[in-house]
This record gives sequence, C-alpha cells and structure tokens, in this order.
Amino acid sequence: MPTIPDIVRRRTAFILVNSHHSPIQSRPLVPNVIEVGGLHIVRTDEKATNEWLDYCDVCVQGVVYVSFGSLLKGTSFPDQFLTSMV
Repeated sequence: MPTIPDIVRRRTAFILVNSHHSPIQSRPLVPNVIEVGGLHIVRTDEKATNEWLDYCDVCVQGVVYVSFGSLLKGTSFPDQFLTSMV
C-alpha cells in the first residue's frame, strides 16, 4: 500500500504555497512548487481620506509612503527612528 507522501509525489501536478521570497530567506524550490504569497489579500475600493490627500498636495517634493504591514508595529520603533522617517 502506498504511503501519503508517495501518493502526493506521484499525483501532484503542482503545489501552491502561500509565501513569497521577499520577506523570508530565499530557498530552492522544485519546479512544481509555485509561490503565491498574498493570494489571501482582498482588494478594496477604499479611497484615501481627504486629510491624507490634502497633506500629499502640499508636499512640494512628493511623498514616500512606507508600510511595514502587519509584521512590525509602529509603536515598537524608538522615537529617534520615527523622527528620522518624517
């Protein structure tokens, strides 16, 4: 009787993994493993707030938006770092 790994190995055309090489260490993958990180993210039609748009309009040299996503909390950064980012 074949084991589960044997069945998977023989009958699996490809495997989708919910990861991406950018936030984690790169690693070799066999050809039938495809990274689809972020597949679970749902796009919304939310618009930017007027306050944010007004702020962007008065920035003569433009705006650089930095997001650490859900991996890092802004409150965990030292004040000196946050000040240097502004």
